Amino acid sequence: MKKTLLALALAVATMGTASAHRLQSTHYHTDEGRVVMGNTIAPEVEVTYETDRWGRRIKVTETTTCVETRVNRRNRHLRCLEEETEVTRVVDRPAHQPAPTMEPRIQRFIERDNYGRHVLITVTDTCTRPSWQDGRQVCYRWERDIDREYVQWDRMDRDRGNFDFNGDGRTDGWERLLYQSFRDVLENNR
Repeated sequence: MKKTLLALALAVATMGTASAHRLQSTHYHTDEGRVVMGNTIAPEVEVTYETDRWGRRIKVTETTTCVETRVNRRNRHLRCLEEETEVTRVVDRPAHQPAPTMEPRIQRFIERDNYGRHVLITVTDTCTRPSWQDGRQVCYRWERDIDREYVQWDRMDRDRGNFDFNGDGRTDGWERLLYQSFRDVLENNR
């Protein structure tokens, strides 16, 4: 008899604890035709990309959340009564974007020193700290290197078209262009 009463007490106790926890018996239907069991409707997230006026790629995230729901008592079907939509726009960049490579800026010109000799001056500006800003390459630190070389040639080489200013044994396009630009200065002051 004690065992029977004990079994009945345990049965009543387990039924009481089982009914205390609400089962997820509500459901809703998705646009794809799936049935999802649950008491809340999952937010819908849609990601698209667009380009702004500076040519940057913008990631647009549109999140639609159900803020008010209703449960049909007959079939336990969960319906959304009111939705709230939030749109965020962020410049799309890779997680680790490598630093840009910037070509050095080179300027060449000819001067005359105190003794009347022609000096080829090459100014090279090299970017030592390149970075990105608003999708464009910028440089935060430039280093300048100035090389001075005396222009040495004789009249015979110049007449034959040999304008090898830097002495590397060949005539480059920039050397011809430089000679043509300063022809009057070079020929009149020699």
